[in-house]
Amino acid sequence: MRTSPFSWITRLVTIAFTLSAIGCHESPGEDSSRIIGNGKMPNLAADSTGKVYITYGNGDSILCSHSTDAGKTFFAPELVSVLPDLVDYSMRGPQIALLKDAVLITACNKQGDIFSFTGNASGKWSQAVKVNDIDTVAKEGLMALGADGDH
Repeated sequence: MRTSPFSWITRLVTIAFTLSAIGCHESPGEDSSRIIGNGKMPNLAADSTGKVYITYGNGDSILCSHSTDAGKTFFAPELVSVLPDLVDYSMRGPQIALLKDAVLITACNKQGDIFSFTGNASGKWSQAVKVNDIDTVAKEGLMALGADGDH
């Protein structure tokens, strides 16, 4: 039986928005799923210390939540920024990467501009910084982000 190439994305969305709170419910058969945020197009990043970050869009809002126990529990989502006409559909949405001492999120608007936001350990996020130097270069909302966590 052939599976859809997007089946892993469906699982990711299910995991991201109904993450199992392992250890929160000790009774067998008890529902241990917990919604950590409402939104679309989640993107995850994790490091070797058990920190997990998730970013997603909700309307024009970019939100981020994090876990310090490998995803067993999550802090309440925090507003990163409001980006008018945020692209958060059709397998596109905010992207996240972990740096040595910060979290980096990028997002596109429907006009085709890419913006970055940097967050620190105290939960403060930078103002939007336009990444592209040619206007409307990302009209399709396509972009990718990666980091090794050490630089």
